[in-house]
Amino acid sequence: MPRMRHTDRASRQTASEPTTPSADVHEPVRAFLAEHGGGTPNDYSESRGQSTTKLLTAAARRRKLGVSKVHRNHHVITGGGRVVGGFVGHLTSLASDEADRAALSIPRVRGLLDRAGIPIPEGRSFAPEERDAGAAWFSELGALTVVKPAFSQAGAGISRNVGDAAAFDAAWKAAVAHRGEVVGADPAVVVERQHSGVDLRVFVVGEELVAATARVPLYRLGDGRRTVRELVSEAAQHRDAHPRLGEHPHDALAHAQQTGLSLDEVSEHNRPYLLGQDVAAPAGGVTVDVTGVLGNALQTLAVDAVWAVPGCKAASVDILAQGIDDADDAVVLDVDTRAGISVHHFPWVGRRRHVAEAIIRQMVSVSRA
Repeated sequence: MPRMRHTDRASRQTASEPTTPSADVHEPVRAFLAEHGGGTPNDYSESRGQSTTKLLTAAARRRKLGVSKVHRNHHVITGGGRVVGGFVGHLTSLASDEADRAALSIPRVRGLLDRAGIPIPEGRSFAPEERDAGAAWFSELGALTVVKPAFSQAGAGISRNVGDAAAFDAAWKAAVAHRGEVVGADPAVVVERQHSGVDLRVFVVGEELVAATARVPLYRLGDGRRTVRELVSEAAQHRDAHPRLGEHPHDALAHAQQTGLSLDEVSEHNRPYLLGQDVAAPAGGVTVDVTGVLGNALQTLAVDAVWAVPGCKAASVDILAQGIDDADDAVVLDVDTRAGISVHHFPWVGRRRHVAEAIIRQMVSVSRA
């Protein structure tokens, strides 16, 4: 995917305020699911979910490369009498030291993206002891807000739909309590305007988008035959059986009851029934592969976001978009060199994407340059 400058995007971003979420913050998600969410959840009963380490190791060995564990979770990949690359947990040698330092701080990434003309949400960061300043900024925004650590692991400490002082106070405490403990991680708290949209996790290697996944709340589409209760039961069973999502128990029936769904009514044909409160796995989230249908403008936006980070040759990009066809009103939330790749290898719905193979292939190419 060729890179392009986002000068037109930058001018739109500074000329107008970001879109305030509608009363139904899930409206874009419902529209997306009605069109792209009809697939049957994948059956992984014959295989177990694998960590990033196992996926990268297996991909390297399929190319007849050697993989040596040199210290704890540090691995070196060799081939043809030379070092090809390596990885430490989720972090690979395709990220420079500068890229990794940026990935440990959302404010640093935001600065790089902003300078490159990449659209980002309106937001600021504050030291943990600057709660009052953060609260003042929250009040100034006057909109639903996201409060999160400047660096977190597995989405811990991120609060969405923050709309009043009490919710802000709880969100601030959660962000401070769940700061990432990785050496060099930014301890700040980020307060930014919340955008509605489809949450996309895109993985870029080199200048190629190799995988794109929509992260959505647990759901099923109505079929006009079965009851809502039957749909809830089916969705829960599939999710519990998933090798990665099943690690995070979720009570879909309780959520359906709390949101007022009429469980014994016949489901409406093609209506998306949302059965989770958030896109994060611990809150009932699931994943839908959209690699083959993602619009060209969103693909370019993801690639440009990675290239805005110096020395970054492989990373995930988090994007909020109104849909998956174009990048109008889309914003980039983060570029992460430490993101796990199993989400793309084991989507809940859709085709599996072998990101590990793309990473190893890029390592070999870089080592020969």
